[in-house]
Amino acid sequence: MIYCGVIGDGGPLTFTYLGTTTSANTGSSSITASFDLGTTHANRSIVVVPHWAGGVNVANLTSGTINGETAAVRGSEALSDGVAQHVGVGIMDALVPTGGVSNIVMGFSGTVVTVRIDVYMTTQSYSVAQYLDAGFATAVSPLLLGVDIDVSEGGTVIAGMSSSQDNNNVTWVGVTEQNDQNGGVGRYSGAFISGLGVQVNRTVSASQVIADSEGMVLAAISLVKAP
Repeated sequence: MIYCGVIGDGGPLTFTYLGTTTSANTGSSSITASFDLGTTHANRSIVVVPHWAGGVNVANLTSGTINGETAAVRGSEALSDGVAQHVGVGIMDALVPTGGVSNIVMGFSGTVVTVRIDVYMTTQSYSVAQYLDAGFATAVSPLLLGVDIDVSEGGTVIAGMSSSQDNNNVTWVGVTEQNDQNGGVGRYSGAFISGLGVQVNRTVSASQVIADSEGMVLAAISLVKAP
């Protein structure tokens, strides 16, 4: 397990959703977004959930930095329609003690056209209990995709999804929605929940009404407070 932050501050692991932003550059395998990380703190950790879309060739999140600090890429999932487009989502995090307005840099295995990122913050120590992702395409409405993730006492779950259906809202189960946006070439939504009790196979899912065959990808991470 990888630990970030300060050890032994009591209480459950809590995160704050700082917001969502769109990258300034597109059509590249290296994408940079500027974001205000807020008040600096010696033990501040940042979790970033990038959502992206691109051409038919799938690209996955492979690397990242947050204000110059190397991020751990926890995972990435992408799905192509085989004709014109793919969508993807991933999760990365880092200990970032300095920096207000900062650059978040994401490296991909191929070209992406648009990237939006959800940003979360904590000043507590944590480790990754479990990371899961999934992808699914169907013409049956609503499009429903979920994972069953294990949660530790006082834990947090952070999740994100991307779909090729851009117009219709997303409904989450198992986490509380923070962001739901039409990205122009896809739908991007993020959600999280903190202060959970021990639970095996907690269902975290996203659903969306669709009119035609569409695809969705989802990523979720379960975080536990460090002892």
